[in-house]
Amino acid sequence: MALDDCGSPREPLSEGDPLPPEDRVVAPRPTVERLYRSQAPKLLRFFARRGHRDEAEDLTNDSFVRLMTAPAVRDDRVGNAESYLQEVAKNVLRNRARAAFHRSIVDLDLDPETVTDGNDPTALMEARDMLTRTEAALARLPAKTRSIFMAHRLEGATYADLAKTHGLSVKGIDWHMTKAIAHLHRFAGKR
Repeated sequence: MALDDCGSPREPLSEGDPLPPEDRVVAPRPTVERLYRSQAPKLLRFFARRGHRDEAEDLTNDSFVRLMTAPAVRDDRVGNAESYLQEVAKNVLRNRARAAFHRSIVDLDLDPETVTDGNDPTALMEARDMLTRTEAALARLPAKTRSIFMAHRLEGATYADLAKTHGLSVKGIDWHMTKAIAHLHRFAGKR
């Protein structure tokens, strides 16, 4: 079997097939090593400019791992690997930010007596104030969102269980949880 300019097998031409021009140059597909050498410095700068200077190398490596394990790359459906890598890097940052947001929400301990040792009146007043604001914020949530949030946080219900109970997808439950958490964040900042 004949090989094309990139070294890939090609089907033999039949009598009616048009011939490529003689001066046609086909750029070889970049290898992973070549892609890493050319794009890693750009990604390092990309992550550093966005405030992740300490983690830039890890984020760059994570981007390449995700690129190489992406089904589109494995199936050779990506025409421009550099552009695809840039989108992967943006998604890595989005996922990192989303995970950091979810980690920033601590389980609410709604009992002021357990938040403090009971001897510090200022801490006790602040805990009661936080409880009051949290209860007010929860009361303002739509009933379904509040129900999902309370069942997950206080009763320990899983997203899958909540999806079955409420007739939603797991992604729908995640949407309600994100909405509730963002709402509580807004109210937690108000005094």
